[in-house]
Amino acid sequence: MLETARHPDVHTALARLRSLHDGDMGVVETISCGDAAIPELKEILFSREPSGIYETRRHAVEALAGLHAFDTLREFLSTHRDIRDPVEQTGEDAVMNAAARALARAPDTRDLPLLLQLAQERPLAGVIEALGKFRQPAALPYFVQALGDDFLRPSAEGAITRLGRRAVRSLIHAALDRDPLVGREFSSSTARRRSVLRLLTELPIRREDLPPAFYRLIEDEDGWIGSLATDLCLPHLSAQQVVQAVRSAIRHLKTADDLLAHEIEDLLVAHYPLVASDIAEMLAQHREALPVWRITDHTYLTLERVKRRANKNDSEAEHG
Repeated sequence: MLETARHPDVHTALARLRSLHDGDMGVVETISCGDAAIPELKEILFSREPSGIYETRRHAVEALAGLHAFDTLREFLSTHRDIRDPVEQTGEDAVMNAAARALARAPDTRDLPLLLQLAQERPLAGVIEALGKFRQPAALPYFVQALGDDFLRPSAEGAITRLGRRAVRSLIHAALDRDPLVGREFSSSTARRRSVLRLLTELPIRREDLPPAFYRLIEDEDGWIGSLATDLCLPHLSAQQVVQAVRSAIRHLKTADDLLAHEIEDLLVAHYPLVASDIAEMLAQHREALPVWRITDHTYLTLERVKRRANKNDSEAEHG
């Protein structure tokens, strides 16, 4: 009786694995059954689920991984399934994510071709994460492209971060890769370039890494791109170029969100002597026409704060 309790019947364990309530316990019990459970687990994994409910199949993935049946997971990921219903596809993607992440727990270079193919044909967060474990520069184009997708971005950023400085050149080219080159930029392109620049700010950048075209990003029409590029370029600019860069930041206050407005404010305070006359002139010309709660243009409110903070800093320095 005790032996039976420790090693449950395969059918009983699989029945529990299929339960939405006890599925996690079913995974543990199924693994304890050993290889005898693999054929039915494979059947569960490969079954289609039009409802999109994926928990049972995800539990099958966990059990197969626990039994080291990685070849079954590889076969599943390499099998093409023609699914046209978006609900069913959502569930299928969730299972594929789980299978890719399970393979990544025991990285095997033999899985690289499969993961690269999946990243090209159907990039998913789990696939990106699994590829990231290998730290392969060859996967960088897929990671960079994924930065434009809100759902894939966190996984792609994590994968790129693992590559460190090996990613710098590709990221710099990606920052310049605007889509389209002329006209209104696609939102996915803007999001991708913003993410690229944020990643670059976390890496050690040398002057020789930055081509001349990169400095033009300071003047980019997108405020965040301009601000992030300014942060990256400032250490490598001449005194006159710094003045131009700081002045350029002011124009982004008109359309900035609250967070960007605060970033620009800090920049202006740090370089206040360079733009003090510009700020004084703009504030002298300004006449408030709307109540504060209706203002979406951050320019004058931010410049007022910059002036107060700079004056306070000067006062503290004099009495310090």
